[in-house]
Amino acid sequence: MKKTIYILLFLSTFSYSQKFVPGHFITNQGLKIECQIRDVDWYRNPTSIEYKLQDEILTKKISEIIEFQINDDSKFIRSEVQIDVSTQTLNNLSRTRNPEWENKLLLLKVLIEGEASLYSYDNSIGIKYFYKKNPTAKIEQLVYKKYIGSKLNDIFYNYNYIYQLNADVNCEDNKVDIKSVTYTKGDLISHFKKYNECLNSNITFQVKSKPTKYNLYAIGGISNNNIELESPNRIIKYDNAVSLRLGIIGEIRLPFNNYKWGVFAEAHYQTFKTEGLNERKAPIYSTSPATISTINYSAIITSVGLRHYFNLNKNSQLLVEGSYSFYDIPITREIYIGQGFLDQVNIKAGGDIALGFGYMYKKIGISARYYVKDDIINRSDYWSEKKNTEISLNLFYKF
Repeated sequence: MKKTIYILLFLSTFSYSQKFVPGHFITNQGLKIECQIRDVDWYRNPTSIEYKLQDEILTKKISEIIEFQINDDSKFIRSEVQIDVSTQTLNNLSRTRNPEWENKLLLLKVLIEGEASLYSYDNSIGIKYFYKKNPTAKIEQLVYKKYIGSKLNDIFYNYNYIYQLNADVNCEDNKVDIKSVTYTKGDLISHFKKYNECLNSNITFQVKSKPTKYNLYAIGGISNNNIELESPNRIIKYDNAVSLRLGIIGEIRLPFNNYKWGVFAEAHYQTFKTEGLNERKAPIYSTSPATISTINYSAIITSVGLRHYFNLNKNSQLLVEGSYSFYDIPITREIYIGQGFLDQVNIKAGGDIALGFGYMYKKIGISARYYVKDDIINRSDYWSEKKNTEISLNLFYKF
């Protein structure tokens, strides 16, 4: 386990080597510094930045900068605001309708900047949106809150942001309601954009939306299976079985952190046959002779998983992945024990966890996986699994 942690930390070093891109930040004294800023493509709002000046890498904390911007892609401003800190997770909702305010110094992400501006802040308790109705106004949170009533199953909503938009960000008395503007990034950006256009206000900055990417892969490989079964007085050690696999992977690359996270679904065909000697355990003596036991297995295996990519350069990536096999479509999956009183045991379907790592160059990749196998058979009072391991080597191609 420690070796695995060290390897992941080592790989994280590669991941952290994000490219520096042109940008600037403004100091507390109002000085604008043109520099190269490490582009992390933040999923959560940052509390500091790394930048490069004359090949020296330096750090600025939130208390040292008023704002920073990377090209025309992302912009953050510092502001001391009141933020609702009540949790929005269903199992820990607040019992009060009103926000639970705290004063905090935050770097807010700029979504739209104009006569009226829109910002966001994302942390562990969820995403909050903030606004400024004009350039001289104070930044305030747009209030949306879930809470529970006197009965635990009753969930209510505080839609105060609708009142705020109607009062402060409404042109030509066009009434806003929860159907026309939901508390989502897309709807709020659209509303603030229309409002600024209605005022003939120049939008000085608008965050660029990043599309989700979809990939399709063909995958093929081989696996080595090592299986042992035992009963109170007998044991079966099967020969190592090499299985072939062939399938497809559909992947969604998520639009944050420079597309380094992906979720995928996989379906592949796998087949193998093996046999082993069903013999009594020493020093137990029995008149029952040793017999041959066989495994005949073929199935279409479906799984879902998560990948993280480590960018080495423009064309090369390392990856780590984890997946869970939730269902097998059986073709043949039988264990023939080779004894008259228990001739056949069915192999269980699904339940395997796979951990892997790999390397990808342009459209071609290679990966190795280790499977944390579930019991291969349904447990009985007689036979149980003693050992079941699988290691696979795979090649894949992105279309």
